[in-house]
Amino acid sequence: MRKRSYMLLGSMLLLLCLSASLASAAKGIFPLPESRETFLYSAAAYPLEDRVLSTAKPVGIGTVAEGGDSFNLQVSIGTFARPVDMYLTLLSPDDKQGSVLSLRPDNTFETFSGSMIPWRKKVTAAGEFIMDVPVSSLASGPYVLMFAVMPADNSDRYYLWTVPFLIP
Repeated sequence: MRKRSYMLLGSMLLLLCLSASLASAAKGIFPLPESRETFLYSAAAYPLEDRVLSTAKPVGIGTVAEGGDSFNLQVSIGTFARPVDMYLTLLSPDDKQGSVLSLRPDNTFETFSGSMIPWRKKVTAAGEFIMDVPVSSLASGPYVLMFAVMPADNSDRYYLWTVPFLIP
């Protein structure tokens, strides 16, 4: 009788653990990076959240992704298991402004000065509209946006999404 009670209790605990794990996966809670993982995707007008990080498109750039006239920078990424730092870098063909620009916490770009400052520090998720700029105010040429997520205490591990696009 006692053995049957332990087996029943064990089965209930197993079911509880499985349901908690499934609920976590359904909510899209991402693990922290264990290594350096990079993902490349074509420019998208809007961010696309996905439960699989490699198929997510966390950065949207507005109608310029489809040949339009507006650069609308948006970021949306699901929830991470623990706090992370997020970085957004823009490689630009514009030498006047600087060819490597980092997004600051106040949502403005500044020329990279040699040390990276997180755009968002110690957060578990992001979902926000950052800026709207007419394409006519940007230099023509190839651009690359890079969005990185790193554990708040370790910059040696990261997820990095790279988005190339062209301003005609």
